[in-house]
Amino acid sequence: MKQLRQGFLLFIFIILTSSLSAGALEMVESAIESSKTSYYEMAFPGPVFQEISSATVYAGSIELLLHDGSVALESSALFVPEGNSIQSFGGAEDYLTSSSFIKSVRPSYLLRSDEDAELFQSFLYLVDGNYFSEGYCNKGNTWYFVRDEFFGDVEVWIIETDEAGHISSATHEYDFQMELPELRGSMTPLHQVDQHEGCQTTESIMHYMEQTLFENLSYTLKAQAVENPILPQIWDGNWTKAWITTEEIDSDGYEYTSTLTIHAYETEEEVYLFGSIEAALGEPVVIGDMNPSFTLSGDKQASLFEQALDILLNDNAPEKYHTGQGDTWLFIRQEWFGEGMGFIVRTHEQGEILSLEYSYSIPLGEELVEEEPPFDPSSVDWTLTRVEPEKDSFRVMEGEGIPVTLEFDAYAANQMGSWMLTQLNDEFYGMSYDSAGLSSPYYDWISTDELPVGDHTFSYSLMEPGDIPLDTITFTVTVEPFDASGVDWNLRLVAPSSTSLNSPQGESIPLIVTFNDEATAQYGVNLALRHQGEIVGGESSRNLRSPFETMIPGSILTPGFHIVDVFLLPPGGADKAPLALKSITIRVF
Repeated sequence: MKQLRQGFLLFIFIILTSSLSAGALEMVESAIESSKTSYYEMAFPGPVFQEISSATVYAGSIELLLHDGSVALESSALFVPEGNSIQSFGGAEDYLTSSSFIKSVRPSYLLRSDEDAELFQSFLYLVDGNYFSEGYCNKGNTWYFVRDEFFGDVEVWIIETDEAGHISSATHEYDFQMELPELRGSMTPLHQVDQHEGCQTTESIMHYMEQTLFENLSYTLKAQAVENPILPQIWDGNWTKAWITTEEIDSDGYEYTSTLTIHAYETEEEVYLFGSIEAALGEPVVIGDMNPSFTLSGDKQASLFEQALDILLNDNAPEKYHTGQGDTWLFIRQEWFGEGMGFIVRTHEQGEILSLEYSYSIPLGEELVEEEPPFDPSSVDWTLTRVEPEKDSFRVMEGEGIPVTLEFDAYAANQMGSWMLTQLNDEFYGMSYDSAGLSSPYYDWISTDELPVGDHTFSYSLMEPGDIPLDTITFTVTVEPFDASGVDWNLRLVAPSSTSLNSPQGESIPLIVTFNDEATAQYGVNLALRHQGEIVGGESSRNLRSPFETMIPGSILTPGFHIVDVFLLPPGGADKAPLALKSITIRVF
């Protein structure tokens, strides 16, 4: 017996065409595109670099800036126009060690004296941002600029020149081992280096920089809607969890993958991206989109809110608890050295949430945390209310399952340590107990395997610890054999207008069918979609209406031939023969 409600959709997309995951993925992809910001400036502004080099060097960056101010993705590069071409470099180190930089050094700049070295040392500040350097020295035509020293690790730029002082090569080492002569020179730049200039360039150069940065911003994205009946009770919008995976190369050349989790919140007007749930929950756009009927005005509502935190955070918080005093509620997820880590929520007098913030150091003094009053079971209404099925006695078709939804005082039940007992025809059928507590509404699903043709009586009992029922609900179901012989299902293909068509790659195709609405409802018939022989989606009889409309997503239509089937199925599973079927052959070019 499954103890969490399963939606009565018969089929879900289990590959690329999953209707929920594909919808979530497209939504997050669109939000990411809208959140990308780019910035361009002169890489080495001011006269210092211009005295050394004749090149014009642009610095460009593009980043995925989330609504909470965090950055999920970033790509940056240097760009150097050279004649009719543009060279790109991963960073300042790549550029300075390249032949492009060596060729750009002005013939008039010669590295021969301390004055020349001071100018180059000021330039290196523009490269690495180290305002305080260790100094420089030289051995003949080889100059060593020591940028930093930390516990024996010496970072050095090594500049080679010819006899006249023209720079011939530049290399960079982070762990320089050779013993050097005494360093000399100023610890700080002697030239004006704190200058910033905007990026004034041609449209073609700007286009090239943007295109290169977008190509470098390579990642794969997965997304999944966070679905739980508790969440709509608190927020009007929809939550989605997404994973951004990138290929990384560390300083030693080792390749590895890195996955970052982000969160999306979708309102009626916009999709907002966040780096963490902790940050998202405190954002005004999320607080302002809360369900107007939800108020944090008592322990029952606080327990519901804590369950929502469990769902969104998806963390193991065995020490969690909540407490309220006046217009302030604390939702502690963990205690650490006498302080709490969790959420501070402030409300109006009526319980409407005004602000929410996550804190790593919540003082757990008497002024904020009060002991809860002793629990009194005799004051609780233990009524177990059946939301669905609605009737005490009803009929279903062979192959149909039955959703069960019950409501009760979950806070009181968990204070008592209650559990749920299920019986079939007065015999033990299943039980539900969770150390984290029962949830209300309580969802269950009676599968088709438990429903052979005939009469069946199910009962659900909310139990005290032990075997004493607090309340019980009962219903009887009659399962009738499925016999639809002689029924005209009248399945017709409206769009596309032909069962054979050509389509360009990447283009989604509308799919519309009509059918005998009355018959599908009477017999509990489901609609299924199949792509290249695999079931990829559909609609359950509960939600199936004629016409049925969907899209064949362009993301799955790779070049070649594709066969898409839409067909009606009797209740019970995809292994049964279709009642009616339409096939579409698509040639993708």
